[in-house]
Amino acid sequence: RDITLTDYTDVTLANMNHNVALNAPWIEQNNPGSPLPKISHLDWEEVGGSKSSSCCAALSSSEVLLAADVVYDVDVLPHLTKVVRLFLLSEKAEVAIFATTLRNESTFNLFIECLKKENVQYQELIDYEHEEIFETFWTQKRSEV
Repeated sequence: RDITLTDYTDVTLANMNHNVALNAPWIEQNNPGSPLPKISHLDWEEVGGSKSSSCCAALSSSEVLLAADVVYDVDVLPHLTKVVRLFLLSEKAEVAIFATTLRNESTFNLFIECLKKENVQYQELIDYEHEEIFETFWTQKRSEV
C-alpha cells in the first residue's frame, strides 16, 4: 500500500522526510518492492482552495485516513471534519480512524458536533483501561504547535 504522511508545518514535513530517509534501508530490506512513504503538505483550512490540489489527490487515492492527536484546536475543527467528509466521499475511501487524547471535553464534543454537521457517521471506541496515563489540563492553539 502507498502511504502519504501529511502536515502543514515546514519543520514537521522536514522531520518526516528525515525519518523516512533514516528508515528507508529497513523498509527496503524488510518490504522489498514496497514504496517509501510520501510526504505532502496538507492544511485543512486550504482544502477546497487553489493550493489544495496535491493534497486532495493524495486524499482521493487513499483507502484509510489515520489521524493522531489532531483534535485540539476548536478553530480548525470545522476544516478538519470537512476534510474527513471529502475523504470519505472519495471512491477508494474505506475508513477514517482518529487516535486522540481527551484533552478538553468541550473540544472533543465540538469535534463530534462538526462530524455530525458534515453528516459523517462515527463510532467512539474508548480505552478506559488507559484513560489517565497522560492526563492533561490545558489546551494549545494549532499555531503554537
